[in-house]
Amino acid sequence: MKLLLLGINHETAPLAVREQVTFSAGAIAPALQQMCDEIGLREALILSTCNRTEMVAVGHPQDLSRLGDWLARYHNLESTLLQDSLYSHLEEDAAKHLMRVTSGLDSMVLGEPQITGQVKAAFAEATAAGTVGATLHRLFQQIFQVAKQVRSDTAIGQHLISTPAAAIKLAKNLFTNLSDCRCLLVGVGDMIELAAKQLLDAGVTQITIANRTKANAISLAERCGGEVIGLEQLPECL
Repeated sequence: MKLLLLGINHETAPLAVREQVTFSAGAIAPALQQMCDEIGLREALILSTCNRTEMVAVGHPQDLSRLGDWLARYHNLESTLLQDSLYSHLEEDAAKHLMRVTSGLDSMVLGEPQITGQVKAAFAEATAAGTVGATLHRLFQQIFQVAKQVRSDTAIGQHLISTPAAAIKLAKNLFTNLSDCRCLLVGVGDMIELAAKQLLDAGVTQITIANRTKANAISLAERCGGEVIGLEQLPECL
């Protein structure tokens, strides 16, 4: 049995593709069970954020292609849609990749702090679902230790800034008063929720949330006093 990793992220696919393979929090546990049963995996974990979806597993090397097929099938997509966007790692390369991800070294904004918590949440969810065994448990304890060391022993942890915070900082440099601006958020998820909160704190009062499934964005829109549109309305909104 080998350590396997298959994923898609902000460097390999645009948002329009990434959002089609995200997993909502409540869907991950049953998805893990289904993935393990259908492919015959011994252990598995799913990390799903607005910037990446990665599947970590203990299985045979040939299971990597099965993971890609399963991901497309689970989300009712043609496998050809994902084939140019997926990347894979085996054994030591998979472990090194996860260490980079968890430390924030593979993030859109270098060192952003949210990803460590997101990986810990993914590990906790897989543990609760019963798909973490001795191999993944030992691996992720090492990964969390490395991430802690990276933040304490290097300069990356001295000026923590999230992707939304970086975007808002740039917007403040471009516009005199953010309260006069209308803001558009695309998609839903932890990072979008953080962006909405920070936009409100910055004085923005007009927020529009675009999402493929409007129903999934309504709750966030209600909390931030915004409106919801479908992705097909993006051109006219812009």
